[in-house]
Amino acid sequence: MVLSKLEQFHQLGFKIWMDNYGGGDLAPIMLQQVHFDLVKIDMGLVQRLRENKAARVVATELSKLAMGLGINVAAEGVEDSDTVMFLNEIGCSNLQGFYFCKPISLAELLTRYENGTQIGFENPDEMEYYDTIGKTSLYDLSFANNNEGEVTDYFDTLPMAIFQVDEEEIRLIRCNGNFSKFFYANYTGISGSVSFKFKDAENHVGFSALKAMKRCAKDGKRAIIDERTMAGRSIQLFLQKLTDNPVTKTSAVAAVVLSVKDRPNTGDDLTYNYIANALAEDYIRLFFVDLESNEYVEYAADGKNRDLKVAKSGPDFFEAALKRNLEFVYKEDKKRFKNDFSKEKVIKDINKYGKYNITYRAMLNGVPTYVNLKAIRVRTDNYHILVGVTDVDVQMRQQEAYERIKEEHLAYNRITALAGNFISIYTVNPENNHYSLFKTTERFQKIDLESEGDDFFEETRKNCLQVVYKEDLEYFLDVFTKENIMDTIEKNGFFSITYRLCLEPEVPTYISLRGTIIEELDGPVLLMGLLNVDDEIKREIKLELSLSAAEEKAKRDALTGVKNKNAYTATEEEYNKHISDGSAGDFAIVVCDLNGLKEVNDTQGHQMGDLYIQEGCKIICNIFSHSPVFRVGGDEFAVLVRGLDYENIDKLMKSMDDINAKNKKKARLL
Repeated sequence: MVLSKLEQFHQLGFKIWMDNYGGGDLAPIMLQQVHFDLVKIDMGLVQRLRENKAARVVATELSKLAMGLGINVAAEGVEDSDTVMFLNEIGCSNLQGFYFCKPISLAELLTRYENGTQIGFENPDEMEYYDTIGKTSLYDLSFANNNEGEVTDYFDTLPMAIFQVDEEEIRLIRCNGNFSKFFYANYTGISGSVSFKFKDAENHVGFSALKAMKRCAKDGKRAIIDERTMAGRSIQLFLQKLTDNPVTKTSAVAAVVLSVKDRPNTGDDLTYNYIANALAEDYIRLFFVDLESNEYVEYAADGKNRDLKVAKSGPDFFEAALKRNLEFVYKEDKKRFKNDFSKEKVIKDINKYGKYNITYRAMLNGVPTYVNLKAIRVRTDNYHILVGVTDVDVQMRQQEAYERIKEEHLAYNRITALAGNFISIYTVNPENNHYSLFKTTERFQKIDLESEGDDFFEETRKNCLQVVYKEDLEYFLDVFTKENIMDTIEKNGFFSITYRLCLEPEVPTYISLRGTIIEELDGPVLLMGLLNVDDEIKREIKLELSLSAAEEKAKRDALTGVKNKNAYTATEEEYNKHISDGSAGDFAIVVCDLNGLKEVNDTQGHQMGDLYIQEGCKIICNIFSHSPVFRVGGDEFAVLVRGLDYENIDKLMKSMDDINAKNKKKARLL
């Protein structure tokens, strides 16, 4: 049931991964049952690679098994450069672990984000390219199967065989399939034979190889020989004695086909030496060093003839190499190189790890260039080493870009996790307007741009016509232009605009679009972030309305409902300013006093006194219906007469006199 569901997911386009590959007994079986896209080598196995040779063999074979089935290989728990290099060599280039980044604090994370210590983004169009590179193991030749009549016509791993050798004959004991295919295809005259007697093979093609095997069995020295096939092809064999049989007095010799040239008689047949010399061209410098005397020989590759030639020699390699390298090492790496490169350190690492390795930057043609210095022991003895310096600038810069991408994704993921109001984040090339989407939320997918495009500004303006709230559209189009955004960032360091989007019909949501320029290794990048600020803005509006209501309430007289003395004082200050700058216009102040309030309070009580004040206030408000009325004391009111009331002030004052006259007759005085 589970397997069928996984297959359904795979058919729908989901990637299926296996975790802890190599950590359980069922892992290889599962590879037969499930079409995995990627397997991740178990952390426990990865962490034993540096010290345990058996672990390296297991990891190599696990990788080959997966890649043979077309499955990508990843590894977790990577903590040092040697492990990185080994895993890359066996075709495992998807790596994670403390070597790349350890857990960091929030403060450091935010500092990285502010400083632009991040990476751009993976280009989906390059996925197949990097997958092919990652799946290529440097421990076999399966990637070289191009069917062009060269070596790869015969094998995708080296053809190998073991022969039993004595004085009279050579017998084939065991061989791999590639050797069998190669041998019987090229030596048809002895097809089916499993042994060859020297006396019978003397005049046959291949006799020189038989003699070389016999010689190797006697003296135990390894040999590389050239030989011909019956069809005239030129081949090269590597021979090595494995062991002696103490009972039969025979010896076991291994034979490996190193190269085959399918075009005979051209005069430039491919040989092992040719391959070695061609590979030597990758070295900027190549040295053969005697550890006892410190004497060295420097070799140079002749690009035209592919021959190694002696360039120079000297008495003290380590002193000379340190002095020479420090002249060319990039200034920021000089101290590290001087501290790390010494005879003692080289020997210690070779004894412990089988090699010494240091990567640094050297000034090549005036440009800081990553190079790798690697030293290995010559297998024939313990007193000589080979030291090579290679140009690894392209690989290191790719690694830096990869790490930068990981850091950016990690930083963005953590920041957006903390600030969940991020809707989407875009990186925009300010030169050509090309953009890439980093992240978006499901709710906003329907209004977002594509994940990648050629003109961020034009496509955004086009997209906004459908989603920006109609009342904000004109404002948005006026402000959202490349010129305005870049000018604002140059002036203020950032750009910000708040507007409303219609995520649902006629339901506007407040959005903030913010942008700034960050410096990355490839140059400046415009970072644009879209944030949902709807709750924040609505809270601010509600708070503002509440504050306005509270402020208005504080300026109102509780008894009469008109403005109080505080409001009058504020109005007085405002009008004083208008008077000073000549903008006050025509107005008048009418002061009213309620006569007899004390008598009412004393004789009828304060409740009747309050009614007396309210009725008097109503009379004033009715008369000056177009002007603000203020209660400035217990029984005093002031009216700021303006506008229509000011134009009719004489009539209004006459009305007040008439009302007072009537009330006087009723003993109600104002």
